[in-house]
Amino acid sequence: MVLKKTIEALKFDKDEEVSKDRLFFHDLINLTHGLSLFLNQKKIQKNSLEGHELDLVIKEIKTLQSLARDHFDFYHKNLTDTLKWVPSKVMLANLEHLSSVYLPQEKITWTLKNEASEAVTFYFPLFYRAANNMIKNIGEARGENIEIKLSINAHEMILETVNTIKPSQKSLELIILDETKKHHQGFGLDSIDQMAHAFGGEFQFEILDGKWCNKLVLPSQEFYLRGAKKAS
Repeated sequence: MVLKKTIEALKFDKDEEVSKDRLFFHDLINLTHGLSLFLNQKKIQKNSLEGHELDLVIKEIKTLQSLARDHFDFYHKNLTDTLKWVPSKVMLANLEHLSSVYLPQEKITWTLKNEASEAVTFYFPLFYRAANNMIKNIGEARGENIEIKLSINAHEMILETVNTIKPSQKSLELIILDETKKHHQGFGLDSIDQMAHAFGGEFQFEILDGKWCNKLVLPSQEFYLRGAKKAS
């Protein structure tokens, strides 16, 4: 099942063209939601933040600044060190962090295959926004038997997620959407799809035999630039 067809089926207004600003707003709220969950958990536990946890909060702020800089392409004197093209180890560290925010760790099986050198880089803003939406969706669907697979080589990075769903969740609408509130329109999926295709990648998924499977493919910087040069 190709994502674009499913996205069209989800929209209540099929003539509506979702703008990049609308999708960025959606992703930004998702990202701040994750930070809010982390801080609220500390508040409920009546625990103060330790040094490494403060580092995580600072890192999240830097990530948000990087995403805003990437989306709006504006200059600001305080944006001196934003994340753009980064090595695979940075992607993996952020993926592990996102999973720790949204998912019960005991339910995750990891498969990692990294054949890329440190010189191979990938576009961080795209990866982080897409991965956050994918992982958050699994958490909100209360997915079980979660598999996260990350395969990296000099050409591309492939992120795959698989999780079982409840018998009642036979369609995507019952997983992602609250059908009593028509403003929930699957913007996260649309965001992943648009960003991936804009960078020469792809995003596909299917719901099959009680499992929800997602696959995100992103080119490395070298192969993205080759494609952009050919297109010009």
